[in-house]
Amino acid sequence: MKRLFILLSVVLVLVSCQTWRESARRARTSHPNFIADMDPVSIGSAAAQFDKMFSSSLEKKDMDLYFDPRTDTVYLQFKHQTVTYR
Repeated sequence: MKRLFILLSVVLVLVSCQTWRESARRARTSHPNFIADMDPVSIGSAAAQFDKMFSSSLEKKDMDLYFDPRTDTVYLQFKHQTVTYR
């Protein structure tokens, strides 16, 4: 009984991951603001200042600006305290 439960759980996980990928692909190409099916393009950079960890001083960070033609959006991407934000 335990083996059957494990087998069904593995099959469920594999099937759900595949359907998630397919639905994400369909949602990406059927987006109402869809311009082109291409990767995001770097359009420049900007600077911002964040609080340092365990300090009251500020730390300057460079942020990259990207344009995503699939969703017709512009976003910032930067790394702060070992985490990449988008």
